[in-house]
Parts: sequence; structure tokens; C-alpha cells
Amino acid sequence: MDLRTDRRSRPNPRTPSRRPRPRAGARRAALLALFLVSTIGCTSPRSLLERAEEGGRHDRMSAFSDLGILAREGRLSELDDDLRARFDAYLSRRFANEPNPTVRAEMLAVALEADLPCAPALLRDGFDDPGVNVRLEAVDRVAAMPPVDRRDRLRRRLERDTDPLVQIAAARAYRRHGTEEWAPELVTVLMDPNHDSNVRFQAYLSAVALTGADLMFLPEDWRTWLEMHRSADAPR
Repeated sequence: MDLRTDRRSRPNPRTPSRRPRPRAGARRAALLALFLVSTIGCTSPRSLLERAEEGGRHDRMSAFSDLGILAREGRLSELDDDLRARFDAYLSRRFANEPNPTVRAEMLAVALEADLPCAPALLRDGFDDPGVNVRLEAVDRVAAMPPVDRRDRLRRRLERDTDPLVQIAAARAYRRHGTEEWAPELVTVLMDPNHDSNVRFQAYLSAVALTGADLMFLPEDWRTWLEMHRSADAPR
């Protein structure tokens, strides 16, 4: 017998036995499945509302952070009647008393995306909310207001808001929702050196977009345009 062949055919006790390892893709798939199983009940609109109703301020923050994501993904538009009524009652009661402006902003987004009965009232309140996040959300959602109310709401935020970010958002909203008739208040802002320079520049861009005027960012040129516009509109 060939002893060398015989030695090779015997298992070496010093060599550890190797078991087949699962492939990396299979491990990832198993972990993902476990994660989905563990969280699928925790991010439904119903479970998130229950968390907000039953928990404290941290629970409300967490719940409405997740609900805001669902709202922006369009996943709140088909709530059943019972759940819509629960959301509407909760937000009608809670919005004005919620101390956290970030949570109020998410509440507003949820009410509008779910098309709740309380949404118009919350949107009106949102334009004058003390929280910057809430006012920004309201300006971004101005299209949900009746057309006759949009200009007045945007003008107040453009001319009087204390935060330049809200003023900039309002100036940009003019481009999306305004007409040439809305241009005079934009021109008034872009000519005013007391406004933030970024606010004035966004007002200028919106004025150009609405009027089609081929004017540079020169207040004197726009002052002339404004005087001509006013004289053309004056009763004869």
C-alpha cells in the first residue's frame, strides 16, 4: 500500500472542518425580511396616530415625523372614514395647543395631504403661526387655499414676515401662483433697501417672471415701471 496516498486520505485532526457559509446576499435578504416584519405594524397611519394619542411629547414628535414622511409619499390620501374622522378630531383639538413648531408643521402637512375637514382652518392659522417651520409649510401649501385668498396671504408673508426664509419662500410662490396683477408688491419689495438682499433678489426674479419686463435688478428702472403700471390702471 502507498503510505503517502494513505496519509493524504486520512483527515488531519489539526485542520478545522469547514461548514458552508450562507452567501452575503442571502444574509442581507434575511435581515431585511426580519426588519420589515418587526416594523410593518409600527408605521401604519393608525398605529402612528395611536402613538401620538397615547404618548408624551417625544412620542408625538416621533409619530408625526413618520406621518409627515407618509404624507409626502402620498400614502394618506386613502384613509378609511373612521381613521379620517379620528385624525380630524385629533388635529382639530391638538394643533393650536402643540408647543413644538416642528410637530405643528408636520400636523399641517398631514391634514392637507389627507384632505381632512380641518385642513383649511389649520392652513389659515399656519400663515400666522409663530413657528418659522409652520409658516414655511403654509406658504409651500398655498395652492390649497381658494384663489381669492392666496395673494393676500402671500403678500403679508412677503412684506411683513420677520424671517427672510419665509419671505424668500413667499417670493418664489408668486412665480408659481401669481399673475402680472400681483407684480406691484414684488416691485415694492425689490426697491426697498430695508429688506434682506436675498429677499429682494427673489422678488426681482418673480417680477420678471410675471411681467416679462426685460429689466435688470435696478430699483430706478423698476420704479419707472411701477409708476407706468399705476398710471395705466388709474381710472380715467
